[in-house]
Amino acid sequence: MVSSVPSMTDEAFTALYAQLVAENKKFGSRLSEEALDIAASLRSFSPPDHDESKTRLRHANAAYIAREEGRRIEASRRRAILEDKPYPLVVSSGEDGDERPPIHRQVFRIDPLGVQAILQADQYIKKYAEKYSVDEELIRSVFYIENSQGYYEIGKKITNWAGLTNPPSTSLPSNINPELWQDILPGRDLRHDLDANVEASVKLLARIMERMEDPSIEKVATLYNGLGLDTVSVYGRQVRDVYHSRPWQIWRKLKSKITDEDL
Repeated sequence: MVSSVPSMTDEAFTALYAQLVAENKKFGSRLSEEALDIAASLRSFSPPDHDESKTRLRHANAAYIAREEGRRIEASRRRAILEDKPYPLVVSSGEDGDERPPIHRQVFRIDPLGVQAILQADQYIKKYAEKYSVDEELIRSVFYIENSQGYYEIGKKITNWAGLTNPPSTSLPSNINPELWQDILPGRDLRHDLDANVEASVKLLARIMERMEDPSIEKVATLYNGLGLDTVSVYGRQVRDVYHSRPWQIWRKLKSKITDEDL
């Protein structure tokens, strides 16, 4: 092979190898290690970053495979939930990290958008919590995190209003994706009908819990946020934390106290 390309110049080889390295830097690249080996063998020397490139490629390929497997699992789980068929959902506890909540939740103990979402939807939360036998406070915890997570929905609305992006794929207060979950509530408008939006999310939570042996708060929330996950996520732990701290109850007590003092 080496003798078959004796006329390749150093410049040509360098350009070829640089192209391969650039390609394998892309997340999910499926270039083989053999491609890098062949490129290196075309000349008598091996570029200094050859081993590093192969290591990077192995990591990229592993990430790609994990991502594709996650998508496959997510699709299978979603299909089982939509068709209401048995499908054991297993999520390992993992390790609690030292992740901190978004800066605004560190500054403000009670997030106004999170509380507002709960107040807006509370009559439906109570209604469908009873219908589907789901803990009301779990629903409130999910809604609180979905609406207080970095104010991303406000950013979407602003950029969409300015004509910079497409409309968001998910819809608050539950942040459910109607394109993915429409069949869980056929014929209802999950995007614009608050009642339907809440019911679809509660029904989804119920079906997730029904398929788990250990439906802990953090595990259920993890799958609500990412159905293809197999380990408790940061999101799951955040929902668990607000489930225990319940800032909406603190807000209600503060409001009640202020109202009483004004009377």
